[in-house]
Amino acid sequence: MDDRTVLITGAAGMVGSHVQRSLHLLDFRTVGVDQKQSNNDSKYQVLQLPISKIDKEWLIKNKISCIIHLGAFSSSKQCSEASAATVIETNVVQTVRLYEIAKECKLEKYIFASSEWVYGQNWKSVSALAADLISTGGLDLYSRSKLYAEQALSILHKEDDAMRLCILRFGIIYGSLHSSSVVDLMYRASRNNTDFSVSHPLNARRFIHISDVVNALINVFSSTISGTFDLQGPSLYTLADVADIFSATVEIKEECTSVRDISCTLPAT
Repeated sequence: MDDRTVLITGAAGMVGSHVQRSLHLLDFRTVGVDQKQSNNDSKYQVLQLPISKIDKEWLIKNKISCIIHLGAFSSSKQCSEASAATVIETNVVQTVRLYEIAKECKLEKYIFASSEWVYGQNWKSVSALAADLISTGGLDLYSRSKLYAEQALSILHKEDDAMRLCILRFGIIYGSLHSSSVVDLMYRASRNNTDFSVSHPLNARRFIHISDVVNALINVFSSTISGTFDLQGPSLYTLADVADIFSATVEIKEECTSVRDISCTLPAT
């Protein structure tokens, strides 16, 4: 067994639970934390613990060498159901605080998951980014919190820092049968012939399958690189496109049990 111990925040969520399972299969020690109780297999250590309770002594006691930080209010819907102060505290303040104590403890790596779609298609230009976010309705609390957190980490991290920082920007994640991803919810609604509403259905987005997200996180964890990486499918789709795909394919492929079983659906990367 590898002697490194990996802390995974948000371990009870879709991405966190898949990552912890994969690291366990690769014989890594893991400690998962989440604010909610985990339904994961008992062989995976998932503690019901807020990120705010993690301090330097806790990291040392648990022999943490790397952090994969996934814990957050992870959607506009979740953010709308909480106070703005709570969202900013969780998504921004605790992200930065965890980075700072990880750096103080001289951990090997800090991996932060962000959302590619909140940047629009011209994110490299600040002015174009602002215009694109406004035009797409992306300036909601969730988008702002992810942008602020990533920008704060980028400012704090120096090229000669011993601890490596990796920021992964994901497209819209899909592919877990029981997940709350908008794509998976739409898929289940199509199969059950039930109504389902989404926000901004005509905004173009890029998508990525959960297995590709996990592979990317494992590859970054196993490497010595630092940097920011965009992870998404090669093509743009609107949620209206997705609905049309599901409506057309579910009718002819009743044996499908997950999104990825549909051969003409969203591409994996």
